[in-house]
Amino acid sequence: MKKKPNRKLLVRKLDKAVSEFVRERDKVCVQCGSDLQLGNGHIFTRTNYSTRWDISIDGNCHCQCWKCNFFHSQRDNWKYYSWYIDKFGQEKFDILYQRHNQVAKITTYELEIKLEEIKNGKRKND
Repeated sequence: MKKKPNRKLLVRKLDKAVSEFVRERDKVCVQCGSDLQLGNGHIFTRTNYSTRWDISIDGNCHCQCWKCNFFHSQRDNWKYYSWYIDKFGQEKFDILYQRHNQVAKITTYELEIKLEEIKNGKRKND
């Protein structure tokens, strides 16, 4: 019998896979253009699963350098919000905001599927 996967471990693996995907896709910080200390920035916080792993080009996840992600975002989210609105428009921002505020109950199986999709998406981009 197959062992049931650990949910917390799956979430961590999915976070890591999404971060790797976003850094490979964007290559530089979307705000300042830096290619140093890159990570996965979220327009809206990771707390809600409804948008936590949204890697669509106009989704919640984009490449940011450490400074933009942690320094500016902690003090003033408007800079990141403004970048998104300039790039994709107010309507897309509003839709993303609404999706972020929806409660998403994701099963362990759905997490496994999402992880495989991200991994397969990474291979397609290589």
